[in-house]
Amino acid sequence: YLNERMGRLMHISGENENAGSYLKKALYLYTELQDYRSKGTVYNIMGDSYFDQKKFKDAVDMYQQAYFEHDILKDDLAKTRDLMEIGAAWCAFGNFEDALKSFNQALAIAKAKKLDDLLSKINDNIKVVNSNMKVGQSVQKTLFQELNEQKEKEHMKDMEQKNVQYKTEQVKT
Repeated sequence: YLNERMGRLMHISGENENAGSYLKKALYLYTELQDYRSKGTVYNIMGDSYFDQKKFKDAVDMYQQAYFEHDILKDDLAKTRDLMEIGAAWCAFGNFEDALKSFNQALAIAKAKKLDDLLSKINDNIKVVNSNMKVGQSVQKTLFQELNEQKEKEHMKDMEQKNVQYKTEQVKT
């Protein structure tokens, strides 16, 4: 318990490197005790620490570990929150498809288990992801259009050069 608290305090104060050593010790002890709830908590703190360091893939891994621990306990509220954290990390990473999958899984659990307090938060997150996906698609579309326009300009320039070359040859003959 003390290692978990120290790790949490270190994380909150921004000392994520030091937090990691305390949290790993706590994780080891909780594993020995088969304390799944506390292991889930530690994994969440580790995920938050990685998230703050912008190590989003590592954050996803930790949040997924928390989800597995909470799944053993059949703790639907904790699992839903874990899925929301996973979705947020994927979104920050720029992987909107996996973010949307996570939020949709969270939404399904929240609806099935009547976790009404989380429904609006999850729906808001889904709207943000969908918005980011549309922006990403329009950026891709714009880049694609620019590439096509550039290719078209190069093609036209090439055609003009060939036309000038052809006329030059015609004049010579």
